[in-house]
Amino acid sequence: MIRPAIVHEVRTDQRGQEEVVEQLCRLWPRAEVVTALIDERTPEGLRAARVREAALRLLHRSDGRQLPLFGTSPAAVSTADLSGFDVVLTVHRLFAQWVPAPSGIPMVSYVHGPARSMWDPRMRTYGDTGRVARRAWDARAARYQTTDRAAATRPDVLVAASRAVAGRIRAWWDRHAEVVPPPVDVDWYRPAPQRTKDDFFLYAGRLLPRKRTDVAVAAARAAGVQLVVAGAGPSRPALEQMAGRRVQFVGQVGATELRELYRRCAAVVVPGEEDFGRVSVEAQACGTPVLALSAGGSLDTVVDGVTGRLWQPVYDDTAIGSLAYEMGRFDPSAYDPAQLRRHAESFAPGRFCRDLQVIVGRVLAEVERAGTRTSHRSPALRQSVTC
Repeated sequence: MIRPAIVHEVRTDQRGQEEVVEQLCRLWPRAEVVTALIDERTPEGLRAARVREAALRLLHRSDGRQLPLFGTSPAAVSTADLSGFDVVLTVHRLFAQWVPAPSGIPMVSYVHGPARSMWDPRMRTYGDTGRVARRAWDARAARYQTTDRAAATRPDVLVAASRAVAGRIRAWWDRHAEVVPPPVDVDWYRPAPQRTKDDFFLYAGRLLPRKRTDVAVAAARAAGVQLVVAGAGPSRPALEQMAGRRVQFVGQVGATELRELYRRCAAVVVPGEEDFGRVSVEAQACGTPVLALSAGGSLDTVVDGVTGRLWQPVYDDTAIGSLAYEMGRFDPSAYDPAQLRRHAESFAPGRFCRDLQVIVGRVLAEVERAGTRTSHRSPALRQSVTC
């Protein structure tokens, strides 16, 4: 059995990247995870794996919060010693694939998404910073892009979480990527027996400007429908100020409460452009349709008219009106829970593991046949990258 090094970025919660890493560890029990921080919040399956923390611990404060990306992360990643492994697997969103794999060891990068806040100015949240600070932020983003584009030549194969992510990889990195959706725990998220739907919409996720939770809150108020907002984040005070009396904030919820909300709500609302759309799949696994912006990962996770409704405003300033219109006329009884469930099951962990196993096996076979690595990287990029 092969022994991979899995380079994992800096999170300690169960969502997203952690589920990918956990499945990779189950697929290859001899794998070693190179990451920044393991603590009591880390998923049990990941804590049970062989973990090497030291290489990236520079990226965290003592309270577990991530340090600023620039200046610390490139140096920390480039110190990781990955010799002795059969293959390097990176789980990338910000900087994981900046790691230098030793000569002769192939690299496969699973990409949740190039950092949109660095590549797309529309995704940057400047807050109340002045003009000088904004220019400095833009300059940092430009330096990041140079490093990120160079590092993107390192992997032998790039694997994207969605077609939307593959498109950004092509546009920003000039690389082709295969598409393999991330695993979703559809065994946990499943319909409740004999439950009738309640008359409320659900937003579940972080409360950040880029998530466009403000559009969901304003649309619910305009449509006169009930909306439950499950999640935490810096946008909550502003959202509470604009919310009407039928918008309820329940804060961050655990997996059991989230599953109950999925089961009870009339539909889940996805107002922003997602890289993949895990919430959409979890909701459908519980037999609940989705009302999502027709963009990004939702184009992969929601089948328009079958598992939910994809809406698209003509102009950005019509987003609230467009979503309010869809919420006002949405009929959850038009969707078959069994069909929703079948669609969600196509994102089960088994499919993810099979597809990744085939890709890694193919890369190793190509290296063995050639006798040497056939890599996109140039000799200069074998040195550590800086930003």
